Amino acid sequence: MINNSYATGKVTGSIDVGGLVGERQDSYLGGGGEAINSFYDTITTGQLVSAGGVGQSTAQMQNKSIYEADNANIWDFSNIWAIDSVHNNGYPYLSAIQVYLDYDGNGHTSGTVPTSRSFMQGIKASIYSGMIHVIKTGYVFNGWNTKADGSGISYKSGDSFALAANTTLYAKWIVPNSNATLTSTIGNVSTGGTASESITDIPYGTTLAAFKAAITPATDATFEVYDEDGVTTATRLATGKMVIVTATDGTTKTTYMVSVTANDAKDIMAFGLAEQTGSAVIDTIAHTVAIEVMSGTNVNALVPTFVLSAEATAKVGTVDQVSGTTANNFTNPVTYIVKAENGITQSWKVTVTIAIGTEKDITAFSLTQQTGPAVIDATAHTVAIQVVNGTSLTNLKAAFNLSAGATAKVGTTDQVSGLTTNNFTNPVVYKVKAEDGTTQNWTVTVTVAPSSAKAITAYSFTQQTGPAVIDATAHTVAIQVAYGTDVTNLTAKFTLSAGATAKVGTKSQTSNSTANNFTNPVTYLVRAADNSTQNWTVTVTVAANSAKSSLRSA
Repeated sequence: MINNSYATGKVTGSIDVGGLVGERQDSYLGGGGEAINSFYDTITTGQLVSAGGVGQSTAQMQNKSIYEADNANIWDFSNIWAIDSVHNNGYPYLSAIQVYLDYDGNGHTSGTVPTSRSFMQGIKASIYSGMIHVIKTGYVFNGWNTKADGSGISYKSGDSFALAANTTLYAKWIVPNSNATLTSTIGNVSTGGTASESITDIPYGTTLAAFKAAITPATDATFEVYDEDGVTTATRLATGKMVIVTATDGTTKTTYMVSVTANDAKDIMAFGLAEQTGSAVIDTIAHTVAIEVMSGTNVNALVPTFVLSAEATAKVGTVDQVSGTTANNFTNPVTYIVKAENGITQSWKVTVTIAIGTEKDITAFSLTQQTGPAVIDATAHTVAIQVVNGTSLTNLKAAFNLSAGATAKVGTTDQVSGLTTNNFTNPVVYKVKAEDGTTQNWTVTVTVAPSSAKAITAYSFTQQTGPAVIDATAHTVAIQVAYGTDVTNLTAKFTLSAGATAKVGTKSQTSNSTANNFTNPVTYLVRAADNSTQNWTVTVTVAANSAKSSLRSA
């Protein structure tokens, strides 16, 4: 069902076309759909027929009585609808939710005012911001006002406001003049009557918004604050900016050069070091900065980051200071000379202290005779180090590093890296003392690397005829025994390298105890203390019969 509706839009098509309704499905489904007190404009729709609604001419559609003819279904023009010749081309509109912003030329002599626009009730309406094509002879257009006499609320192009009801804005007309002056409650305004004036002594820190709010231009004149180029609208206030006032005649302008007083602040606002243990303490009354750095920090060339008052600079001696770049020696307090923008200076004393260390570690340990790096266990507080085989442990000199600021003793003897000797035959306890006086015992254990020697250094038999010939290069032993010696069960007396052992086959060899069959060369497997091995071949020969030799000679 369609009730209290209308159509004005152009309708085109070839089938099922109508001014308000093209086709009613219920017409062939047996239903009873209908359009009640509804209409369409036969002229604007281009249709003379419709499956629902009544066709009317444009003039009739713009007549309120058409919609009130059906008393049973009368349109509510008190609460829902409205109709007038100004809005919506004279057709009804929904006044319950739809409001209009209208423009009135207010006595203009030529041109056209902007077209009315509709908005949802309560929505912010934007005032027409395009070119104004309305003229009043002898006057200059100066925006819009909610009252024809200009006593209402004034708006300029592009402004917006919440529209609660139909509202008319009236053109504001002023008689043009050439007054392009201003007054200001901030700063001192020159009044030389020229096109180039000035506003001086503006307090440092004045914001652009506050400055603009303090300016009152001549009646109906306008102004703007620009950058030094006089074209770019300023975004901040500073010396060199300019205020340009335009008179109501649109051509006369006065430029006011802006001068802001120099900043007299000369403070260190923030100060930091990469090595700091906490935030710096800045005393703005005593003009001091105190900051602590980690234990062990070298303060001879520290690079601070700092923030000064706006436009201020700093020097240490004759050296300009650049935050994050300039290094200084903070062994003693350093004086920063901070200069304000207005040239006044202030001395600031920066004191850097080194934190008292609590660490008491042995961080490195070495011996000239070591076979590899020391193993330092920071949890168990132990140091384990090995020296080459044969090293005497009774008088070793260690090189070591301790935590920053820490010292060490062995017993009552102060330990100096690379100088103090100790007997490491047994583990040695180093007592390491931190800067804060707390101590930690560290146990240093030195072990001697096992020998790799695996030589047979002496070899003999009771039955030998002469000393054994030992070849340390070929790893052989050659020995002769007396004629008649049974070589199948000989017991050798031998000496091996210190810590070495020997086997023949799987049989361990004991000097002057283990017997072997020397009918053929016998291989001794000599194992060194470091578990490396070397085969030695022992060859036993029996001397010739001396009696037979004598008979041959006879």
